[in-house]
Amino acid sequence: KWSNQQAIAQTKIEQPLFILGYYRSGTTFLHYLLGTDPRFAFPDTFQVMLPNMFLTGGNGFKSIIQNALPETRPMDNLKMGASLPKEEEFALLNMNGASLAKGYVFPKKLIEYHNRYVLFEQDKRYEAEWKKGLDYFLRKVAYAKPGQNLVVKTPANTGRIKQILALYPDAKFVHIRRNPSFVYYSNMKMLSKIVAMLALTDYTEDDLKKFLLHSYKTVYQKYHTQKQLIPAGNLVEVDYENFVKQPLVGLEKIYAHLNLPDFGKVKPFVEKELESYKNYETNTFQISCSVQDMLREVWTDSYERWGYE
Repeated sequence: KWSNQQAIAQTKIEQPLFILGYYRSGTTFLHYLLGTDPRFAFPDTFQVMLPNMFLTGGNGFKSIIQNALPETRPMDNLKMGASLPKEEEFALLNMNGASLAKGYVFPKKLIEYHNRYVLFEQDKRYEAEWKKGLDYFLRKVAYAKPGQNLVVKTPANTGRIKQILALYPDAKFVHIRRNPSFVYYSNMKMLSKIVAMLALTDYTEDDLKKFLLHSYKTVYQKYHTQKQLIPAGNLVEVDYENFVKQPLVGLEKIYAHLNLPDFGKVKPFVEKELESYKNYETNTFQISCSVQDMLREVWTDSYERWGYE
C-alpha cells in the first residue's frame, strides 16, 4: 500500500500555466479569472498556509483559516478566502524557507533574499532548494486535485523562467505588464502594509524603496533575457490597462494563443466571476514629478520598451 509520499513522487505535472508579471500588475486578478476554469487546479490559500499538512489537515483547519481571514486583502479590495488562488511563494516560506517572502519578516534583508531566491546569484544550493520546494509543493497540489492542469502565480517567477523550464519544459506562460509608475506606488503601499504586519526587525521606508527599485529592474532584466528560452507558442504577453477594460476579450486571446481548451466552455464561469467586480475600485495615487523623474532614470528600459508615458 503506497503512502502519500510515494503517490506524490509519482504525480506528474503536465503543461502547467505560470502567470508572470511584477507585483501589483494585475496578476492576482488574472489568477482569479483563470481559476474559474474547472479544468484548471491552483494552489489555494489553505494549501499555501499549511503546505506540510493540507493533505491530512482536513476541512477543520480550512474552516479555521477561512474564519480568520479578512474579507479583502490589506493592500486593495480584492476578496480573500481559504479556497481562492494564492501565491506558492508563501508555501515555500513555510516549508523550507527558500522564498523571497522571508524578506517580509526580515525587511532589511529583502535585497539579499531577492538576490538569493529570485536571481539565484549566490550559492547554487539556494537554487536547488527553491526548485526542490516548488516541485514538491506543486506535486502535492496536483495529487490533491487530479486530472487538472495547474495554473500558478507568483510575481517573483518573472525572474525564474530558466529554473521553471528546467522543471517543466512544457510549461506555458502568460505575462501581464502595467505602467511602471503605478507599479511603484502600488508596491510601496503594499509593502508598507505587509511588512508592518510581518516584520520581526526594525526597518525604514527607504529599505522598502531600495528593494523595490532593485527588484523590479533586475527581475525584468532576467525576464527579457530568459523569455527567449520559452518554446514558440508557449508565451503570451498582455498589458494590464487593456486587460481590465475588456477581460473577456483578453482571456479569449490568451486561450487562443496558448492553444488552451475551448474558451467558450469557460466564458460563463468567467462572466459570473466578473459580476463580483462590478463595484470594484482600484487604488489612486498622486504621482510626484521628482519620483517620476527618478523612476524614468532607474526603470528606463521598461518605460521605453513598452511605450509608457
